[in-house]
Parts: sequence; structure tokens; C-alpha cells
Amino acid sequence: MRLEKRSGLNLSNLLDNSTTEPPLRAARLETVDALRGVAALSVMWFHFCVNDDPDLFKPGLLRQSAMWGWAGVQIFFVISGFIIPHALCREEYELRHDYFAFVWKRILRLYPPYLASLVIMIGSLWFSQSAGFTQGAPIDISPRRVLSHLFLLNNLTGVEWYNGVYWTLAVELQWYLLAGLIFPLFVARSRWLPVAILAGMAATSMTFPGYRTLSGNLVSFAFGVAVFQFSIGRFSKPMLAGALFGLALASQKVLGPEATAFTLLTALAIGCTRLRWPPLTRIGEISYSLYLLHRPIGGRVLKLAGRYAESSWARSAALGFAVLLSVATAWLFWRFVERPSQARASRVRFKASDDR
Repeated sequence: MRLEKRSGLNLSNLLDNSTTEPPLRAARLETVDALRGVAALSVMWFHFCVNDDPDLFKPGLLRQSAMWGWAGVQIFFVISGFIIPHALCREEYELRHDYFAFVWKRILRLYPPYLASLVIMIGSLWFSQSAGFTQGAPIDISPRRVLSHLFLLNNLTGVEWYNGVYWTLAVELQWYLLAGLIFPLFVARSRWLPVAILAGMAATSMTFPGYRTLSGNLVSFAFGVAVFQFSIGRFSKPMLAGALFGLALASQKVLGPEATAFTLLTALAIGCTRLRWPPLTRIGEISYSLYLLHRPIGGRVLKLAGRYAESSWARSAALGFAVLLSVATAWLFWRFVERPSQARASRVRFKASDDR
């Protein structure tokens, strides 16, 4: 029995004949891709200008421009909270038959680029130390650390990540596992059940906060889920406004006012605006690759600049080169690693999709 029969909903009608705009229409996807581009560029700029080497650039306009770049992580979480339920809805996902296929699709999509980037990251660290560009203890490649990375368990084992951005991939994977289980509740017959689920996600974040945990970031994913409910016509505009207001109150207590502002703006952008700028959309398409590679590629360039470049002009030039090199390398990585992974994942079909 398909999900639509159990829940009393016709998912095809939700997608094609909703009184609101179709959930995956081009305008909405363009906005999502543009926001991905904003998020990836923001995180890269933050790491390059502020986080990785606080002494590389003097306090001033350059550093000020990057101070809020960390919020790109929250933008990614809101997008994932929106896009994962949409993908499940579009493919007429059925928990009983499709859960493991869904998890396998996400692993095929996430893991090959991640593992390739892990090899590149370790290689860049080894090369920097071998060439004398950086100092410090030898790279730890113990079985415990490697296995923690292979299964994205560092947040649980307490083992340091080779690349600090990887912690978000662990949280994303945990969200996929959870979203596949609770998706039927998102499209249940009663429209108040999704409201209760959103409240539960927010309450979980307030009860079990944690910067690098799924529970602490569930409220960010909930913003995206609320927009999903609006996009399929389950939430009216007043209901969406009420849901976002309640989530913002919870988020402010868990994440603080700055992160809450960015999550709220992201949700409103997905639900109510159209962002259309092809260069930014293109960056959004390669955002995962850029997110994975900007530290082992551009970050290494800036490590050299910090060691050998003394003038602010030389360091600024190195920053520009690091950004361009990171984007160019990310495109190549997307073309030859990420896009084949996307193709392999797309070939995994859900049972309901095959029956249509």
C-alpha cells in the first residue's frame, strides 16, 4: 500500500495540482541552488579570512566581511530540512519498502566525494609537513581516527576531524536517517500532526543542545520542514508565519539571535522569493565539492602566504588566488567525482516510483 493511501493524501496531486506553486518548480530550485552558493562561499570566506589563521589578516574591512560566514552551515541545514522531504514526496516514498533504498541513495550521493576529499585532505597535510611549510606533530592516521572518519563518528568518539567541515556531514547523515523514518508524519492526514512534529524538533534542540549534534541543530532543519509544508499546500501563509515565529523563539534560545536570523531569512527566501543569478546558481551546483575542498586547496595556499608573505597586499593577492583555485578545483572535482556519484544515486529507484 502506498503512502498516499495510508495517509489519505494523493501525493501526485500535492505535487502537480496544489493551490500553491508546485514544490520543485524551477524558480524554487534556482533559489535553493543560489542559497547553496551563498552558504558555500560564506563558509569558505570565513575560514580563509578569520578562522583558519586569525593572524593572517589585520582587523579591518576584510575580516569584518567574513565574521558571519559561519552562518553558511545553518543555511545548509535549512535547505536540507526542505529538500529531503521534497525529494521523498516527489518520488512517492513509502517507509516500509523504500527506507533502505533512500539511505543507500544518500550514501551513494554523499560518500564518494567525501572519501575522495578525505584522501586529498590527508595528502595536503602530509605534503605541507614533509615540505616544511607547516610545523607540528606528525599526522595521526591511527586506525581509530581513520575508522571514525570512515563512518562519520568523530562527533560521538571525540576524535578530531582532519577537516573541520566534516562534522556537518555527520549531522546531515543523521538527519537523513531520521527524516526517512518520520517523513510519513509530515504528510499525515491531519495537518496539525506536522505542527506537533515541528514543535517536537524544536523541543529536542532546547532539551539536548549541542553545537555539533543533530539534536542541537534539529530546530534549523525544522525551518526547512515548515517551508516544505507550505510548498505542498499543507500550511497556509498564516500557519507558515506562526510556525516560523515559534521556531525562531526556540532557535534563539538554542543557537542565539545571529544564527536564528540567518535560518529565518533562509526559510523565507526558499518559501517566498526567487533568487536568480546564474553565476551564484552555478556555484550552488558545485557547492558540496567547494565545501569539501576549500580547506585542503585554498587553505594550503593561505598557510604558505602566512609563512612567506609579509605585506598585506601579498596576502590579499594570495587570498584571491586561493578563492579562484578552490572554485576551479571544486568544478573539476564536481565534474569527475561528484556528478558521477549523483548519477549512481539517481539510478536507485523507490518501489512506488517503479510501480507508476
